[in-house]
Amino acid sequence: MTQSMTVTLSLPPKALTPNARPHWAAKARAVQAYRGEAFLMARRAVAGVGNGGQWWAKVGTEIMVRSTFWFRVNRRRDRDNAQASLKSALDGIAEAMGVDDSRFIMAPATLLVDATGPRVEVVLHPTPTPAQPIETP
Repeated sequence: MTQSMTVTLSLPPKALTPNARPHWAAKARAVQAYRGEAFLMARRAVAGVGNGGQWWAKVGTEIMVRSTFWFRVNRRRDRDNAQASLKSALDGIAEAMGVDDSRFIMAPATLLVDATGPRVEVVLHPTPTPAQPIETP
């Protein structure tokens, strides 16, 4: 049985893309709103998992994060900027799960087209942590 949790969000506001240069107050409002949306949707997903399946509560488990962006129009997009625009959403998801987002391991984003329902699907699943970290001399 694969343990995972899916959080579905609206596409991030344009103010959250790394190349955007909005006024600081406009960006702060966008960050707060998107983080709040992610928190609420993640809380709903956490409630759907149930008490016995909260695999993320295990200490030492890293969490693989796979994001799939579904855009309304098919055009060239920067995968790195799309993924970076999720920063505030990932903070909200981590808060809802009660974990530190430093445990998140990001997989490359997938960019697809859905003309009727643009969205972002964030799938989280456990990844075992190596026994010993490699230290460089």
